[in-house]
Amino acid sequence: MQKLIRWFNVALIVGTLLIYTSSSFDPSKWWPSAFFGLFWPFAILGNLIMMVFWVYRKKWYGLISFICLLAVWPGVQRVIGFNSSTASTEQSNAIHLVTFNVQDFSGLNTSGSSIAGSIEDYFQEKDIQADVYCFQEGGNKDWAAITKALGGAKRWISDNGNTAILTNLKVVGKGSLGFGKTSNSCIYLDLKAGEQVFRVYNVHFQSNKISQKANQVVEEKRYNDKQLVKSILARYRKAVILRSAQVKKLRQHIDQCPYPVMVCGDFNDQPMSYVYKHLMDSGKLQDGFVERGSGIGTTYNGVIPALRIDYILADKQFEQLEYKRLKPTFSDHFAIFSTVQVE
Repeated sequence: MQKLIRWFNVALIVGTLLIYTSSSFDPSKWWPSAFFGLFWPFAILGNLIMMVFWVYRKKWYGLISFICLLAVWPGVQRVIGFNSSTASTEQSNAIHLVTFNVQDFSGLNTSGSSIAGSIEDYFQEKDIQADVYCFQEGGNKDWAAITKALGGAKRWISDNGNTAILTNLKVVGKGSLGFGKTSNSCIYLDLKAGEQVFRVYNVHFQSNKISQKANQVVEEKRYNDKQLVKSILARYRKAVILRSAQVKKLRQHIDQCPYPVMVCGDFNDQPMSYVYKHLMDSGKLQDGFVERGSGIGTTYNGVIPALRIDYILADKQFEQLEYKRLKPTFSDHFAIFSTVQVE
């Protein structure tokens, strides 16, 4: 039995290293590489369990998993935070940001009040007041009223209302990136705080469109339904290939931007993905969760566990001061709040 467990440990380590390197493969050339990253949290957990098991058995084999985790430590930090936040209230030129996939506000309690009033109450209950709000899946709502309720003065909404940026900062430029025939989109604002001009992108990369089917598999225990599983894989394959093209377009835009940048949004992909790595390989960005997050970084509030697919990435010339996930939520995502010192 012990020999079998040792071989399982070896297979786990090989799998861990394979997942860690899978983000280097472009899904448009080999789409299964995007699938491996979904198992990253479980690979980390598996190695931790093996370490504890072998220590309990007083065997040296646990050292192998320990070395493996050290080798992939940057990847571990993308899903488990070991940090604390810096008090930001006394910092000058500290910009507060929120990114939130609101799922068309469908889960928001609006009985007796408007969406604007309800979303204002939601953030007030959490003692959150931001300078920049980035919403995804907002839909065609009364954005003027929502902007006013959240203390903003300016707003920039995609044509289909899918993505929105609301802000109380001075706007010196704006634009959008075309993603073609899809409801997903990317918009940006050039903002000025003090003497510093910077660009905020709000991106909603291609949706997987498998949430309902995944719920169906879990709730109805249809794990052996080949047709349903094939349908999920086909949708996922299409989505990861489209995201590959979209992130390349955004990365090119970032590389040509004359200002420091922040990237907020729903990437629909986890940290061990080509999307995440391609953005971080620009050398300009730092991940708010990696810098200031703590605990498990889950941002998806669905049946698929341990998914971190929502991000606030900030230019490396800025200092990350604060990062937190807002719970509970009325959406299938959690809102993220971050504070960044821009000067």
